[in-house]
Amino acid sequence: MARRLIIAMGAAACLVALAASPPPTCRSLGKVEERSVNLTSDGLVTFTADMDVNTDGALESYAVDDLGFFGPKLNTRHALNTICNAVRIRKRGRGSQDALVFDHRQCGKLIAEFRRIREANWAPADGSYVEFYAIALQPGTIRPGKSRGTPCEHDGFYVSQTARAMNPGVSVCDPEHWIDAARIPAIVVPPALVKPRGVDLFDLVLVRKAGTAEWFPAIVGDTNNKFLGEGTLRLAQQVTGQEARPANYRAVLAVKPRGDYEYLIFPGSRAQLTSRSNSMAPQVVEAATRLRDQFNLSARPRLCP
Repeated sequence: MARRLIIAMGAAACLVALAASPPPTCRSLGKVEERSVNLTSDGLVTFTADMDVNTDGALESYAVDDLGFFGPKLNTRHALNTICNAVRIRKRGRGSQDALVFDHRQCGKLIAEFRRIREANWAPADGSYVEFYAIALQPGTIRPGKSRGTPCEHDGFYVSQTARAMNPGVSVCDPEHWIDAARIPAIVVPPALVKPRGVDLFDLVLVRKAGTAEWFPAIVGDTNNKFLGEGTLRLAQQVTGQEARPANYRAVLAVKPRGDYEYLIFPGSRAQLTSRSNSMAPQVVEAATRLRDQFNLSARPRLCP
């Protein structure tokens, strides 16, 4: 479903120390699909939303031999996601006007066309091509068009990418280049939340189910199109108490947490992470827990009613 962004942000805000008195207050920064985004007087960005599950960056997201099938519902055999959530089919037009042919809304047709284009070595004579928006492209293969080229492959999977590198020192075709949604608890936010309020990728985050007291540490790990309420597979498993790796796409959907969650971002706190790798989850927990205690968040009810 298309989501309409209606949020407006002002100048960047810096993380400030906890004010002892009076209690912190909130002011609205705008709305995303009727969900308010707020700034607290002690410098935190917060909103309440549901939580969809994101697998991008996890190597097992998109399998070369398991693009997705209907039986009768869309599913995969062992991949965590379907290719319909990673690509679009476009056709070259005049100038920069490349036509959108299929996206996730026509998944069956997209899968069939993906196979046809792949069999033509990604460049059929009719000008159709695959736009790889969630899959990394091999360096040196980029062609004219939107995210067009030859996809990276690793151990039978297409290498899933995120908005920013986890480890820019290794190749984009190395899965460790990207933030792994299966290992790193993270949230996904609209780009309009990233820069204007001082929020950036890798900033520390706390998440809790609305009406409860237990906070779960995370980071800002990726960006989406225009909506609130998306977390990595690892974060969704933590807030629901699940540990087993999902077997396929339908099992990933079943991990989706129920109800609304309160999201709390600490602008500028990315500097507290001294190293970055897909093994840094313990460091995220330690740093976010320290901020939880600094801001006395365990004793605070919902920050912005």
